[in-house]
Amino acid sequence: MMDLMKQIVCETIDLWAKQGTIDIVLETSDLMMTIILACVFGRQNENPLINYKDKGEIRQMKLGQALSTNLGRAVEREFQAYLILFPELFPYSLSNFDQEVQYNAEQVIEYIRKLIQIKRISFAQTGHYEGDDLLSVLLQDEVFQDSDQMIIDECITFFIAGSQTTAVTISNFLCYIAQSQEYEKKIRWEFGKLLYNYGMDIQKLTKELDLNKIEEFEYLKFCFYETLRIEPPVIISSSVKLTEDQEISGVIIKHDDMLIVNLHQIHHNKDQWIDDDKFIPERFDPQSKYYVTPAGTQRNQFSFVPFLGGKRVCLGKTFAENAFKTIVPLLMNNYKFLFCDDKQKSQKPFNNALMFKRPQVYMKLERIN
Repeated sequence: MMDLMKQIVCETIDLWAKQGTIDIVLETSDLMMTIILACVFGRQNENPLINYKDKGEIRQMKLGQALSTNLGRAVEREFQAYLILFPELFPYSLSNFDQEVQYNAEQVIEYIRKLIQIKRISFAQTGHYEGDDLLSVLLQDEVFQDSDQMIIDECITFFIAGSQTTAVTISNFLCYIAQSQEYEKKIRWEFGKLLYNYGMDIQKLTKELDLNKIEEFEYLKFCFYETLRIEPPVIISSSVKLTEDQEISGVIIKHDDMLIVNLHQIHHNKDQWIDDDKFIPERFDPQSKYYVTPAGTQRNQFSFVPFLGGKRVCLGKTFAENAFKTIVPLLMNNYKFLFCDDKQKSQKPFNNALMFKRPQVYMKLERIN
């Protein structure tokens, strides 16, 4: 999957360079959707058209966009008044809005089901599955042999966990370093120190980037964490319930109460973070003064939870970090990313994966070597 990811990034950066000016929010979203769908279904099926219903009208939409858009609508669904008042009605699609969300989900499921059938027919004819995409791998796994639904669930979960969250993190990161020459210089210095081919031919750089090499990036890891902290791609968790009644800090929480974790608020807790509204990658460096709380004590272990934690930690955690560490050096190899709008440079638009309307942030690519 990593080789496929690097191939798509190289193709994409060439297209961006020819355009000169791009909407970085839109383009990174498209980039990650292409990568994820190619990894899941193979390049020949990386972003097909499917039916999508909105306000009673059915139109054709690319699979990646349909998945992403319907995910946002599914989150929006949780905040309908009748579901807040009567959460026991959550399994039922009562409103027109609910029914459209269900219809769109069924279109995605049906597409994957047909793809499974095509691959199984091909296997019956040839005796093997072609490609190393996730779907082909799952079809050969004994655990999934008797359940198409399990395979469908795994494919959709992988997309949700790894695409838009990573895209938002990359676009936000590029915006933050475009605001600070200091941080950009530190990142480029680390790349130059650890990557022999950095700043030269991008194809040679792709061969050098592997899982062992990206683990050596220390300052880039600080930047990745700080981007997730200051502007988490998912600002709230999905709704959860406790299995039994609990009393926490004097508050009694019933086992059937609906709970939502406010990740953004946790990451901006002024008791835990020095200058919480500033982008400071060094706050994840144990040698930095920003590594501790304003009171000088160790931060709470749950003060930084972009992927939550425990047994229910986000499935896309490892993929997101590896993808970020692989994609960013390639994007920055020959180009600087500069704001087209000076106002956005001084005040970056807020951007997360759950926004119903994403901001437009135009950036120009400036070749540096």
